Amino acid sequence: MSEVQSQHYQLEQFSQQELRDRLLDQFNKAGLKEKLKSQLRSKLYAELSFRTRITKNQPSPASLLLVKVVDSLFTEYLSERGLEFTLSVFLPETGQTTSSTLKQDDIVRALHLDPIKNKINLDDSKESLIMRLVRSISKITDNPTRDKEIQTNVEIDDLLHIKLRDIDHSLRHRKGQYERAQVAQLEERLYNYQRELEEQNSKQLEQQLANFKQVELAKMKLEEKKASQIEIDRLKSDYEQKLLELDTKHLNDIQLERARLAEREKELDKRNIELRQKLLDESNIKMLKETQLRNELELSARQTTLERDQLKQRNVEIQDQMKQLSEFKEKYTKQMEESMTQYKVNLAKEYTSLLSTVEVERAKLKGEKLVVDQKEATVDKMLSKIQKTEQELSEAKIELNDALARLEEAKKAKEDALYQVKDLQLQLLTSKGSISLEFEITSLKKQLLEAEKKAELRQQENEALVKGLMTPKVDHAEDLRLARENEARWKTQCKELVEKLDHEISQNELLNQKLEKEVLKNKELSRELADMRDTIDDQYKNISSDKFKHKFGEPKFQIPMPENYSMKYNQAVPLPKDEGSPLFIDPILEKYEKEYDLMFKRDYSKDPSEINNSGVKISSLTSKIPPVETTLKNNLSQPVIDSHHVEGVSEKLDLVSTKVDIPVKTDSILLKSQAEIKRQELLQEERRQDELRRVEQENEQRLEKERQELQRLKDEKLAQEKFEQEKKLEMERQEQKRLEEEKLEKERLAQELERQKESEKKRIAEEERLKNERIAKEMQKALELERQKEIERAKEIERAKQKEKEEAMKGINQLENDPLLQKYMALVKDKKGITGIPNQETKSSSHSDMGFAAGDTADEVRYKSS
Repeated sequence: MSEVQSQHYQLEQFSQQELRDRLLDQFNKAGLKEKLKSQLRSKLYAELSFRTRITKNQPSPASLLLVKVVDSLFTEYLSERGLEFTLSVFLPETGQTTSSTLKQDDIVRALHLDPIKNKINLDDSKESLIMRLVRSISKITDNPTRDKEIQTNVEIDDLLHIKLRDIDHSLRHRKGQYERAQVAQLEERLYNYQRELEEQNSKQLEQQLANFKQVELAKMKLEEKKASQIEIDRLKSDYEQKLLELDTKHLNDIQLERARLAEREKELDKRNIELRQKLLDESNIKMLKETQLRNELELSARQTTLERDQLKQRNVEIQDQMKQLSEFKEKYTKQMEESMTQYKVNLAKEYTSLLSTVEVERAKLKGEKLVVDQKEATVDKMLSKIQKTEQELSEAKIELNDALARLEEAKKAKEDALYQVKDLQLQLLTSKGSISLEFEITSLKKQLLEAEKKAELRQQENEALVKGLMTPKVDHAEDLRLARENEARWKTQCKELVEKLDHEISQNELLNQKLEKEVLKNKELSRELADMRDTIDDQYKNISSDKFKHKFGEPKFQIPMPENYSMKYNQAVPLPKDEGSPLFIDPILEKYEKEYDLMFKRDYSKDPSEINNSGVKISSLTSKIPPVETTLKNNLSQPVIDSHHVEGVSEKLDLVSTKVDIPVKTDSILLKSQAEIKRQELLQEERRQDELRRVEQENEQRLEKERQELQRLKDEKLAQEKFEQEKKLEMERQEQKRLEEEKLEKERLAQELERQKESEKKRIAEEERLKNERIAKEMQKALELERQKEIERAKEIERAKQKEKEEAMKGINQLENDPLLQKYMALVKDKKGITGIPNQETKSSSHSDMGFAAGDTADEVRYKSS
């Protein structure tokens, strides 16, 4: 059912011309077109031959029989091959019908094929006769018979039988030839006689028909005139009555059609007005929608510009923060440089002051040199005693050298550690800032990545909105292009910043590792220094013990210690040990100084005999000291000498110059000097700690400010992100709402268009139906009039034919009574019986031999018979 409906729907979609073309193509494919053409041609040919009655020169009866046999063979061949179109044309052209064609037996007898019927297999009825004849002829021509004599032993009876059979065959052949010759002669005689009779009959018929025509025509004209007049009157009255009925019916139909058309026009006008109103409403809605969409596009463009400006502002703020950080670093480095320059300036001032003091001390030393020269004699006397102690001193030197080496290494480590501690403190402060900066950088990196993702999502949403709504204007497209270029540029800048931040983070990590290593090294050095201090304190305690005083009594000499003696252990800048340095002092002085200190720090409670030998050792030490003038002359050419160290050297020289005669006092002075040294060290340590604490407080304050600033920036960023998220959600809700409204509007418009299309289709179908009905009515009317005319014409023709037939019948009745015609008919019957043609053909050919036809008029029959 669905296929039929689909086919019906497809047929309704075609126009009249397309449907006509498709039907013609279908008929042409099915073969109906050619069939109809052939039938029409055959009918037309039959009708024309029937009406025109064109007669050709009639051939002889023998040739007529042969032509009929050939036509029958061809009709049988065409019917067997299924060539219906050719057969439908061939039959009327040859004047045959399907019933008038000859059968195979008649064709065989007419062609005298009875003797060779078995040879050509005429009993096989599967093929047409003409095909079997052609095949048998080809076989006969392919296999010619040859007379050959074969010598065999044959009996007499068989030879007689063969000869008799040959004789019979030759007799039959001769008889057939004779009969054919007799028939041919007889046919020629009959044809000549028939031609003579036809000439005589034609002359007589012409005379009789001329007479008959003159009499009968006048009667027939009068009778036909009366009958025709009566028929015309009757037909006129009938026609007038039918015409009145048709006129009234036509007028009623016209009035009804006019009323219906008027109502239809009113309905169409109403519909047109409604459709116009709807179209106006829809156009207004579309205009409003277009303006709304334009406003939304402008809003979206403004939003994109605002977001782009915000991103630019944020980028500028980040760049400002990076600049502030870089400025902070530069500021800090500048402060470090300034402090270093200030330290150098202070050092230069100290150097100048030292130079002045050295010059004063030089003068003192010159005066003291004279005293030392006087005392050299006494020192020489003590050299002998000192030589004895040299062996002991060499052993002590070895121990002293080891201790001195360890002490020097400790001093160097301490001095280096002090510098490194300061540097590490500074680095620690910067590392704290760098850790916070690293945290801030990582957070900024994450924020930048999130901002990039949000920007990409926003860009995709904007592109989807622009594509979904409509193509933007030229200025909007330019703004979008610029925005995209700025976003791409901003992305590249962000990537560069991220790479820089990664590099800074990696450097900070390396610095942190170095810092940890230095801190560990400083801890180890501080632990070693603490151990050294503990050992020194233990030695001091042993020397200052009551047991030592009780056993040995008060010392007979006093060791004057300078107030700033501890500076050689706590100098901010260590004394260099290379000869190329400007602060180099002869290491021999330092060497004997250490030996002198060790000698007084020795534990005399263990070996009291060493106290008596102390004077000898002192004299030997003083004898080995090089002249001070020469050493100072060699070393004062250098630009910088530590004043504290010079004072210590001078005091030690004074101490050595007293030799053994200096009264030895108690060790209370030594203890006081040691307490003063410790107090000064503690004060310096407290100052350093206060300075470090102050720097740490400043750094903590600065870091706190930076932390507050970062927190403020984070809060602002979170508030901005929250505002952007709310704004984005609001925009998404508005966009969703707008899309839903657009979807509903599109669905409504689609439904409205569908309704309009359906109404338009119905209207067009209705108009087409009305048009077809009107055309059908007009064609029906025209066909009705044509049919009436054709009926009248046919009636007139029928009447004329009836009259002609009546006249012809009268003429035939008169001719049948003619003796010449009766003789001719007898001769024709005799001829038909001789040739073996069935009697059925004689009836139809009796008139044709005379030249009559079935459709001849009475005048033609009279003319032919005469």
